[in-house]
Amino acid sequence: MNEQIKVSAIVSCFNGSKYLPAFLENCTEQTVVDRIEIVLVHNNPTSQELEIVKKYQTQYPRLFKHVIVTREPFAVSVNRAIKISSGE
Repeated sequence: MNEQIKVSAIVSCFNGSKYLPAFLENCTEQTVVDRIEIVLVHNNPTSQELEIVKKYQTQYPRLFKHVIVTREPFAVSVNRAIKISSGE
């Protein structure tokens, strides 16, 4: 377990290109950004969505875990994210 990660924010995304840039930007502005991770399970992402996420992963490689899956139920995505999260 990564000792610095205190909180894992678990996010499932499908068809979110409209909201993704603002969401990811907001994540980087948190006052505890050095102690959190964002686990994004991305359901059937578009090329536009992948480019958006890539930009933030490049700038903040420790902050974002990005998992790409085919479309799956929300609960399955959440359980997947929980399994790979590092937070306490």
